[in-house]
Amino acid sequence: MGQRGINPKAWFYGLREALVNERNRPCVLAGAACEQWLNGELFRVVAEGLGKTKLTAYPEWKRRQHDVAVLPYQPNDPDAWYSPVAIAECKVLYSNYSPGKRAAYVDRLLEQVSAKHSCSPTRVGFLIGVYAYWPGYRKPPKESFRDFRQAIGGLLRSRVEKGISGFSVQVDHGGAMETFLEETKSKIGAAEVVVGCVAQYFRLISA
Repeated sequence: MGQRGINPKAWFYGLREALVNERNRPCVLAGAACEQWLNGELFRVVAEGLGKTKLTAYPEWKRRQHDVAVLPYQPNDPDAWYSPVAIAECKVLYSNYSPGKRAAYVDRLLEQVSAKHSCSPTRVGFLIGVYAYWPGYRKPPKESFRDFRQAIGGLLRSRVEKGISGFSVQVDHGGAMETFLEETKSKIGAAEVVVGCVAQYFRLISA
């Protein structure tokens, strides 16, 4: 039983709901600030989920060492701000990234979630894959949306199987990526864009 207000699965599906409810989500996902928007929505989902607990959420904790931190609210104890009970990191991979760059991003996400400077008992990573291209600008990629989804899932699984020193890794559905947005054609001004989005999350548990 986790601490009240700490629910990584609810955060993940809350993030999906935020994306589904975004009126022009293909445009948002195709934009340069996609990861910042997702981080903002993740912060909102985490903060709203705390409810009537004695916790608070803080964005970009300790100079961006974590995207979101959940902290005990103890106004008379300044040290409480340095003792998160949960941290969350979000990383976006784009379909035009090379295999090496994709692997580096997944490695970086796991490094950030397992960072020694955080003593948090709950550590969560969110991996988002964005498939996007402009048909009028370049030829469609050889990799289909389905292949992209499977490739990102396979990359996450292979990395998780290597393990993280000092932690066990929990990932839902064997690391298979969930579709947040099916491959969709949309317009950005006069130009057509094709966008899809997949995602998965994992937890690190202290060994």
